[in-house]
Amino acid sequence: MKLNKKLETEILRVYKSYWESYLTGDFKSMAALLDASYTQVDSVDKIVIKMAGNGIPQNIVDKIFQPFFTTKPTGQGTGLGLSLSYDIVKAHGGELRVETREGEGSEFVITLLESFQY
Repeated sequence: MKLNKKLETEILRVYKSYWESYLTGDFKSMAALLDASYTQVDSVDKIVIKMAGNGIPQNIVDKIFQPFFTTKPTGQGTGLGLSLSYDIVKAHGGELRVETREGEGSEFVITLLESFQY
């Protein structure tokens, strides 16, 4: 699967958003926190980014892809990162969704149709 620069940027933006949200935590190794995988089933490309940690609280999980939503203090974030990622993946015929379990971590799942030119 060959991604164009916009999609590569959005995958990195998901990582960046995660890293910033846990930057104040006491983690021994970034490798223990992140895991990414790629699979292709039939004509669907799937990228899964698994993130260890506390997960996303259920009271905000429905808001994380909304423009200007942020959990950062005032002046420290625009709230556009995941919103832009969502819109760009969707514009490429794909889907970006999150599966989260409080206290266990989250998975961001990007699915793209192979036939779509990205």
